[in-house]
Amino acid sequence: MKSKNIDLPISEVVLLEDRAKIKRIGKLTLSEGYHTLLLPNVSPVISDKTLYAKITDLTEVKISDVRIKRSLRNISDSDSDKFTDLKNKIKELENRKTVLMDKQSVLLSRVDSSETILDLLFQEISVDAAWDKMPGSDDIGVIDELEEGVETSELKLIDIQGEFQELSRNLEDLKDLADTLKTPATEYSADIIIDIEASKELSFRLIVEYLVPQACWRPRYRAELLDGSFHFSMEGNVWQNTGEEWKNVNLLFSTQRVLSRIEPSLLVEDSIYLQKKSKDEIIEERDQEIQEAGLGSSSAGMTEYIPGIDDCGAVQNLHASGQYTIPSNGFPYRVGIADYKSEYTADLIAFPELSDYVFLRTKHINNMQLPILAGPVDLIRNSGLAGRSSVLFISPGEDFEITWGPDPDLRINRVESEIDEKTSPLRPWAQKRYRIIIRISNLGIQNKKILIQERIPVSEVEKIQVIFDQEKTSPGFSLADKNGILSWKRELPSMGRDKVVLEFTIRRHKAVIEAGSPGR
Repeated sequence: MKSKNIDLPISEVVLLEDRAKIKRIGKLTLSEGYHTLLLPNVSPVISDKTLYAKITDLTEVKISDVRIKRSLRNISDSDSDKFTDLKNKIKELENRKTVLMDKQSVLLSRVDSSETILDLLFQEISVDAAWDKMPGSDDIGVIDELEEGVETSELKLIDIQGEFQELSRNLEDLKDLADTLKTPATEYSADIIIDIEASKELSFRLIVEYLVPQACWRPRYRAELLDGSFHFSMEGNVWQNTGEEWKNVNLLFSTQRVLSRIEPSLLVEDSIYLQKKSKDEIIEERDQEIQEAGLGSSSAGMTEYIPGIDDCGAVQNLHASGQYTIPSNGFPYRVGIADYKSEYTADLIAFPELSDYVFLRTKHINNMQLPILAGPVDLIRNSGLAGRSSVLFISPGEDFEITWGPDPDLRINRVESEIDEKTSPLRPWAQKRYRIIIRISNLGIQNKKILIQERIPVSEVEKIQVIFDQEKTSPGFSLADKNGILSWKRELPSMGRDKVVLEFTIRRHKAVIEAGSPGR
């Protein structure tokens, strides 16, 4: 049996949500007989049961076995030459540290001596002044010279102390590194062993595939709004720490879940009980968050949220735009997938119930042949990175929106108050009246057109009624939709102000009890 080391470079990587499928391809030439091929330095975290090797379009070559062999080895970085060089650097820094300490001692002695002489001179001048004797020019010259020397020495001391501190930090780092190199570090390595039988000498192409954990990807996007044009880019964020570098490989991003399967539900007994209906009707008030992925199209559809990458139940396979190199260090790397440019419409929109700001919103169409998966979006404008947003699943050809952050010139204020409450023991209904006042101002030099959206409660039971007062509400609104959202369009001139008023009444039957109330 003949043994041979082979080189099968990684040609393609299929990235899944939490793992990766590696494909290695290489051309080999073997003589007649039995051969043991060794593929060294592969990932030690390979899933053994997924290891697979095949030969295409040849019957004269047969693979008898394929397996992986793992071992623990010392890392070559801890060799003696490197440790010796490190010790020499430490000795050099320690000598330099000693020189600095000697210079510091000399300067401190010089400063102390000069200050002592200055004190004696000042005492002598004080005695002479008592006898009406003024100091001479020689005395003043000596004092100036001594003070100048003290100031110069103190500046040198400051420089020496800074250099000494930096030198001490570097010395500590080198000593820590030397302590680490005293004990050789170890790491796991793995080799793939393939047993092949060839009936004659020939050349063929060998393919090896396997799955590895510690690799994943997530979609990420880049939206650019530059000089009136909209540019949208789809990218894949790639992480991998598998122990082998992916060098110049073709990347395929997949949303397939290899372990997901459909199992029939278990049939169990379902007992039905009769219970007398309560006269009281218990209700619960809640804030319902409205989520819409896109603005709709002829073929758009939505399903429930799926943990991980949301593909709406349809497996997506997205090819990278070129070949990329992904090191095995666990850091994220951005890989281009697709991009497009399109026209867009922009407006200013306010949600006073949620925020005190007015936001710039753009609407566009997904012109790519690929869907936009749920993920974060980097927002780029003329001044650079303007912030980050996110999108949900957007089908090809579907409209969608992106919010670009607040407008700096607009201010908004919202005040909600309960203005009236009517209850009576003789009446079955109790009612409360609410008023919402929204004030908005424009501090800029340009006119602004603003869309204001406010929400009124929506009742799901007959014994809770929400009555919208159109007469006392500011005119110019669009009627509330199924989610209770009303909209006003307002135009504010430079330094202008405006106000929007909304009023509604909530009527509740006395048989209704709020969840968690004492009467329940």
